[in-house]
Amino acid sequence: MNVKSFVFHCACGNGRMVVRKGDDKAVLDSGKYVVKTNGKYVGTPHYSQLKLVSIMIAMVEKYERFEYDGHLYHSPEDGGIWTKEEI
Repeated sequence: MNVKSFVFHCACGNGRMVVRKGDDKAVLDSGKYVVKTNGKYVGTPHYSQLKLVSIMIAMVEKYERFEYDGHLYHSPEDGGIWTKEEI
């Protein structure tokens, strides 16, 4: 599994990826980027697709969990193997 391919699909295609930290979340859905902080959606500037990809990859690396296509991926092990659970 390649996390970058998931992120590119969401930035350029028709996928949806969510990175959560508590009640806060960042959503990349078919090229649209939305952030929810303190229970409110925050306006975000327009980013290029490459910038969206780099933002989401950095957040996945930092929080080590994300949601994609109805599954939760978390706790990457050595070699980039992620645990996949159905939501």
